[in-house]
Amino acid sequence: MKIWERQEGETEKAYSAFKMYLEMPERNLTKLAKHLSKSRQNISNWACKYDWKSRAAAYDLSIFEDVRKANVDSLKVSIKRKNAIADKLEEKALAALENLNLSRISGRTIVEMLTLSNALRNEAAEIEKSSEPDTHITSITIKRREI
Repeated sequence: MKIWERQEGETEKAYSAFKMYLEMPERNLTKLAKHLSKSRQNISNWACKYDWKSRAAAYDLSIFEDVRKANVDSLKVSIKRKNAIADKLEEKALAALENLNLSRISGRTIVEMLTLSNALRNEAAEIEKSSEPDTHITSITIKRREI
């Protein structure tokens, strides 16, 4: 059982009040008491008896961890996608290099493709190293052009 779930001996009314307390943008026992048309003393007694403060902190931490995990998972997908793009760019650039005399791709374009693939790999590596991955902002601008 999770600490923010209904506790043994906790009445349905007290637990319902606690759930409302959890969802308040700014948790405040006085405002909750007014909203529920209960006395401040009654709400305070429940909050103390059933340790609302610690339970709410555990709930908040759980939500934070869920969001953090989702962000990390999203970053892993982003890194994989960036590496796949870099692989394709590298592949096209190398193929063009092999057939440079017959290719419509200029030498300058090939260099740009290799530079971009390297930049994408570096960015993916930086994301992996980042201690605050959810603050990462993509720094590469890709110009639209025919390759």
